[in-house]
Amino acid sequence: MLHIAPGDPVVTVVGPTAPKQAYEAAREKLGLDKPIYYQYFKWLSRAAVGDFGRSVALRKSVNSVIAERLPITLQFTSLGILLMYLIGVPVGILSAVKRYSLVDYTLMGVVFIAVSMPSFWLGLILLLIFGVHLGWVPVSGYGTFGLTILPALALAARGAALSARVTRSSMLEVINQDYIRTARAKGLVERVVHYKHALRNALIPVVTLFGMRLGWAVAAGVSLEIVFNRPGVGRLLINSIFARDYSVVQATILVLSVSIMLGNLLADVIYTVVDPRIRYD
Repeated sequence: MLHIAPGDPVVTVVGPTAPKQAYEAAREKLGLDKPIYYQYFKWLSRAAVGDFGRSVALRKSVNSVIAERLPITLQFTSLGILLMYLIGVPVGILSAVKRYSLVDYTLMGVVFIAVSMPSFWLGLILLLIFGVHLGWVPVSGYGTFGLTILPALALAARGAALSARVTRSSMLEVINQDYIRTARAKGLVERVVHYKHALRNALIPVVTLFGMRLGWAVAAGVSLEIVFNRPGVGRLLINSIFARDYSVVQATILVLSVSIMLGNLLADVIYTVVDPRIRYD
């Protein structure tokens, strides 16, 4: 699709006013004179051994470019994922325990609002309030906690709302099981019933959501890096698309795809920790 789109990476190399011979020489040197399928399989054979080629726009290896940008992205996405569950799971538990009460309706109302807000829009609102009006944090950059917490909150809001809804639904289903009624009949206090007996079995859908949200968080970080002007993988991807830097685009998308696969793999591993009945032989 990127090859079909208008634009030519050769212009980045030789400039817009270079003679035709320079264009042809640069195209041959970059291998762009070959068919698309040949270019793809050549890139794939190199990527299989960890060589993602060289960036046309940045004039350096793609491996080093991604190695520089990836920690910047992971800095706020990892904090955002942590906040998703530190906020969402307790809210879901409290809402389930206080079901059909004013607390439940209030929390689910806030959750409904949070799940409806796009991450980039919330990021702009947070920048406007805390960066422009209050002046508590700079409006762009990276490195400090103040510059990390705002994009992390913008990223976490929707994920926290979804995890709260899933936790509430799962807890309500588990609370009505026979073994929970048996635990209450033994005289156990409600706190023990909820957190020791019900919560662990209710976490399976939450863990499944974690596997999906891990890949989503990295992908959602693309728009947030534009909003907060962070030079991470997301901004690198957007800039490379505009520059028709094929090698960087392909490598960046591969990194995003692998993050989704790792998220699902990690979820499978956590299943065995949460529920001892699940074993992979």
